[in-house]
Amino acid sequence: YANLDAIGTIAVPFTVPRQGVIQSATHFDRSDNADLAVDLWLFRSQIALQTDNSAFSVTDGIHLTALTRISFTTAGDAALNRLYEVKNIGKAYVLDCQEEWGTLYAFAQARSAFVVATGPILPRFTLDILV
Repeated sequence: YANLDAIGTIAVPFTVPRQGVIQSATHFDRSDNADLAVDLWLFRSQIALQTDNSAFSVTDGIHLTALTRISFTTAGDAALNRLYEVKNIGKAYVLDCQEEWGTLYAFAQARSAFVVATGPILPRFTLDILV
């Protein structure tokens, strides 16, 4: 992977409260293959299919649906895995829906060049949202 490459092919949909404040985010790097600095992009709409390990690209229209980009750059190393945290984000949002819950779409982008030594990249992200 090169800097700014797409990690994967689709944005993963996930359910969130219709409105809230993203307080913190955690990236669990279970592959421990390299210092895997990544950006987690959150969109209000699904993005077009990406090509894994190639430049991440979205149209101007979809770009306008981006809610935020969370950068994970420094990890705590636990021998077989790494933990990245971003605290005190404070990003407020309101989704354009009438229901109590809505959908965001998450996509990971490489922010450093790295080579996967063994096994797949197994990123996992969590968000802490204040309602």
